[in-house]
Amino acid sequence: MTVSSDFATLSSLSTSLGDCEIRLSEMAIGHSGTDLDDLVSALHEAERLVRAAAREVARAQRLLR
Repeated sequence: MTVSSDFATLSSLSTSLGDCEIRLSEMAIGHSGTDLDDLVSALHEAERLVRAAAREVARAQRLLR
């Protein structure tokens, strides 16, 4: 692989992770105030982990420049 193709792959992953973070947040908000507290907690935790993954992908992109 080349640096440019790696950068493009990381860019695509960054976009996908951002979309996942938004979807997880929307799901958590949609279930807030219901009796599904465990689900809401799990969704928020997944959102946090996706955000952390997005930060690491952004870091990898910076390292390729």
